[in-house]
Amino acid sequence: MAIRRTARIAGLALIALVPLSCTSRPITVVVAFATAWTFDGQTLNADDRAVVEEATFSCLREAFEGFAVSFIRGDSGDRVIRVEDTPGTPALYQRLSLGAAGLTFPMSRVSSVRIDILFLDELAALHCPHLNACAMRRTAFLEGLGRGVGATAAHELGHQALLGFTHDSACADCYDGRSSRGYAHFFGVERWSAQAMSRMKQVLPVDRTSRPATRSPKLEDRSTMH
Repeated sequence: MAIRRTARIAGLALIALVPLSCTSRPITVVVAFATAWTFDGQTLNADDRAVVEEATFSCLREAFEGFAVSFIRGDSGDRVIRVEDTPGTPALYQRLSLGAAGLTFPMSRVSSVRIDILFLDELAALHCPHLNACAMRRTAFLEGLGRGVGATAAHELGHQALLGFTHDSACADCYDGRSSRGYAHFFGVERWSAQAMSRMKQVLPVDRTSRPATRSPKLEDRSTMH
């Protein structure tokens, strides 16, 4: 089942050497949708894609409420989240295997979010064999997929160079938690752990027009794997 895995051992060691500092310069993160938009043998149309993308950006805005971090569509930038398909994934593997939902290499400013893996995660969370055989409304499913993409993107941004606010914690309902599996990842309201929030206040610029959210609703536990 999918978990967020990051190749970051060396990166964590280097981050520990970087002096912490509060910055006032806003951070802009480019979100590049590089997926083929084909899941379970069907390609999403323009309206379906728009639902997923809007839910993704909505989730990211919620995740970084209170901080001067903005997310824009594009192809390249100082920090990038690429929403893409798992490289070299044949159709049979896509149906049978749940791999890593996110990847960030050590000291990188670019992260990958594997939307095809998240699609399978969501089907599994809803106990649906296929999208067309799911009792949930199609639009609601696609909104959930977008929120799953957004939550995974928020998690992976915390692994990027000089940020280091994601530590794959045991918190089951946190953006920085180690698992992207389960109903809550797609349909719950997540939060940052205390450890993550402490680091975020050190490395992210504060949005002076609002304050960071401190939601902590009771959510369904997500399965975890090391």
